[in-house]
Amino acid sequence: MNSCDGCTLCCNLEPVTTPELTKPANRWCEHCEVGKGCRIYDGRPQACRDFQCLWLASDAPPSMRPDRIHLYAFKTGDVTKVCVDPDYPDAWREGLGGELVKCLTSLAHEHVIVITGRQLNFVPGDKEIPSKLMIEWVL
Repeated sequence: MNSCDGCTLCCNLEPVTTPELTKPANRWCEHCEVGKGCRIYDGRPQACRDFQCLWLASDAPPSMRPDRIHLYAFKTGDVTKVCVDPDYPDAWREGLGGELVKCLTSLAHEHVIVITGRQLNFVPGDKEIPSKLMIEWVL
């Protein structure tokens, strides 16, 4: 398994709404030291403790670290979400990020929702689309 080791991309892209911290998506957390880590790591909110991108749960090489490919992926329900650094909006279509999305949809048969800023893209995998997901997309 990997460690964050200076990757702080989720500290920017992930929204956090807890009693201890409220941070919108695409804004750096006030406790983040960019490129180093959390200044309150031992006392960070539970939502931050619980979050785990797929890179952390893998033995992928350092070249696939989220801050290096400008995106991270995580499993939620029936889909995998890929959050893309808005400064690199095509990171999910090209390079190692593009390879990751292709791997998720074709080899792992996952449905992928790509989030780039306020833009959402749905990349279907090889399995049936759950009705819940279809309803959420209609709303």
